[in-house]
Amino acid sequence: MNIGEKIENNMQKIILAGILVMIGVIGRVVLHDFFNSIANPWAEFGYLDVFFVIAAVSIFSGILLGKYYVFIVPICVVAITDVFYALVDPANAGAAHWTSWLFLFTGSGYVFMALIGFYTKKKSKLNMMFIPKIFGAGILGIIIYDLWTNFGFWLTYSKLGWYPATFEGLVTVYSGGLPFMLWHIISASIAIAVIAVPVVYLKEHKIISSEIILKPFEKYTIAGATLALIVLSIISAIL
Repeated sequence: MNIGEKIENNMQKIILAGILVMIGVIGRVVLHDFFNSIANPWAEFGYLDVFFVIAAVSIFSGILLGKYYVFIVPICVVAITDVFYALVDPANAGAAHWTSWLFLFTGSGYVFMALIGFYTKKKSKLNMMFIPKIFGAGILGIIIYDLWTNFGFWLTYSKLGWYPATFEGLVTVYSGGLPFMLWHIISASIAIAVIAVPVVYLKEHKIISSEIILKPFEKYTIAGATLALIVLSIISAIL
């Protein structure tokens, strides 16, 4: 690949990253009130959420962009929309001091999903046969996301006295999160399907490129940044 092709490829990735961030931000803001008005049919309390929007965007940021975009895209979407809600509804956004740190758990959870999408793409070509693998990667990512964020929820709210700071308390949080995990799997699978078909079509017709070459330095940087985000999330909830 010559310099001109590299520049064109980088510009295409920047534009695509911007589009994914825009989809994530607009989707979360526009759909938020609608889904948050619907009670979760599998839970005794709680409402549906728009997790599926950022989940799908995160997965495809890993599949189509890779590299540092696995951090940039999910974190940008979460940060922009969280700031938006803090501005339009500051009373609820700052209801509890400790909940502010949940941003680190949710943000890193979406990064995990982007990384799973990226490493799934590394082992396969982006064609129609890849779509079932996208679903598998999506479900795996959702499970990891919910296990991780529920762990963060337990760490955060056990300090507020909502749950015992014991193994039994953690089990209570995980069991209570199962109905929401079910909604996450169903909704995110639909969102992934809606995005996957046109993405594969565009790739097969060479309208977009998804070839990603990860240099050793980039690999170690991404691994180090992911580990740092995990550690920071845990420390922020404990202190």
